[in-house]
Amino acid sequence: MKENQNLLIRTQWLQYLELVRVRESDLPPDQKREMQRAFYAGIGQTLVLLHQDVASMTEAQAEAALESLLKQVGEFCHNELNKN
Repeated sequence: MKENQNLLIRTQWLQYLELVRVRESDLPPDQKREMQRAFYAGIGQTLVLLHQDVASMTEAQAEAALESLLKQVGEFCHNELNKN
């Protein structure tokens, strides 16, 4: 079975860099390492949340929870991108 490239965290990392308009090759090594640590930690914590909390919800509750999470992330990204 072929692996879905969108399910690779590396793919998501590269998409994130596009979203924030940063080229990986332009990042100093220390900044790249810290950004990757924060990114992977965020992904990891989200997976814990999904596994521990959302997985035990009803379908309607899970849908509402995911919509809320997406909204929170969207608002944060919107605010961050509009600071400049």
